[in-house]
Amino acid sequence: MIAYLGIMIFLISSVDAHSESIKTEEECKIADLCVHDKVPMCAIDSCGEMRTFIDICDMHEFNCDSKKGNK
Repeated sequence: MIAYLGIMIFLISSVDAHSESIKTEEECKIADLCVHDKVPMCAIDSCGEMRTFIDICDMHEFNCDSKKGNK
């Protein structure tokens, strides 16, 4: 029973790590295709810090480069 629980915890944690790498990969694809419109925007990162970006493309580039998720 304990071994089964340990395996389940390992599988769940590896799926979460995999989904983070997929999110970063998607951010990089969006950043590559995005057309800058220079409409400023603010976003909050996962730590609650507010940032100002030149436009949404700039935010995607930042997320791709830093592997963070701003919303």
